Amino acid sequence: MLTPGPRQTPQLSTNPLLASGIVQSVDVETLVSPSVLLRPHHSGRRELRELRAKQKADEAIRGLTLENEIYGFTKGQFSLLQLLEAALQITGPVDFVLSTWTAARHEIQRLQALKESGKLLSVRWLVDFTFARRDPEAANQIRLAFGVDSIRVAQTHAKFALFKRDLASGLEDVHELKHEPAVRGLYALS
Repeated sequence: MLTPGPRQTPQLSTNPLLASGIVQSVDVETLVSPSVLLRPHHSGRRELRELRAKQKADEAIRGLTLENEIYGFTKGQFSLLQLLEAALQITGPVDFVLSTWTAARHEIQRLQALKESGKLLSVRWLVDFTFARRDPEAANQIRLAFGVDSIRVAQTHAKFALFKRDLASGLEDVHELKHEPAVRGLYALS
C-alpha cells in the first residue's frame, strides 16, 4: 500500500511584470470620463485609397498633411511598424502611444531604437492582459526599455497608435505589429 508523503508546493518564478511596489491597480468604477468622444467637424479633405497592390507604407500615406485624412485598405503588405516609420518622416519626432494585444521582442527593440534615435520622444504601451501572462519577459522588456510607467495592462484587443506633437496626428489600425499578408484596414488621421 502506498502512503502519501508530505505534499510539496510548486515553486513559481517571480513574474517581473508584477514586481511589488511597482504595479498599481485602478478601480475603473471610480474613473470619470465621457462615454462619447465627439470630434469637431473636419473641414479638410478626406481621401479613400485602394492600397491592395504592392504599395509600401510611405506610398500609402504620401500626401498626408494637417489638412487631410487618408483612409486606406491594404492586404497587409506592410506592418504597423513600417507605417509608423513612414509617418515619422512626415511628422518628425513625436510622443507615441501604442495599443496592441501582443508584441514580439524584436519589435520592442525596434521601437526602442526609434526612441534612442530621437524619432520617438516617449513611448507608452497599452497591452492586453493575456500578453503580460503569455510573455511576461517581453512585458518586462518594455518596462526596462521605456520605463516602469510606460506600460498599462487591460482587457483589450484594440490596435491603434497615437502621435502627440505640437500638431496632433494618429493612426488607428487593424494591422499587427509584424508583417502578415491579409486584407486589413488602415485609417490615418492628421
